[in-house]
Amino acid sequence: MKEIKLSNKVKAYRVPVNMIVRLNTFATCLAQHYYSSGESFNKNLKKAEARHILTRRLFFHGVLGEYDNSFWESGNELVDYYNDLFELSYKWVIKNYPYLVLVDEN
Repeated sequence: MKEIKLSNKVKAYRVPVNMIVRLNTFATCLAQHYYSSGESFNKNLKKAEARHILTRRLFFHGVLGEYDNSFWESGNELVDYYNDLFELSYKWVIKNYPYLVLVDEN
């Protein structure tokens, strides 16, 4: 733990946390980000932006994500929209972070 000052001069503590991120976790974070913001998936997403999304989603929602899995069992068109986002996110992560596929296999 390290004492720091925020940009508004408020004192705070910085606590480093290590998490193991797997392919499914990364894809879930990206898909839920685009689902929550109502945007379509950015196929030209840069790695730095994706890591920023991942970090924020993990900080606020953890590895399980914002939505409980039972939320997706309703079978309406919003679920289809999320599934499309997840598929695009999954393919993007495989393309840009191929070593995560090996981690998921173990």
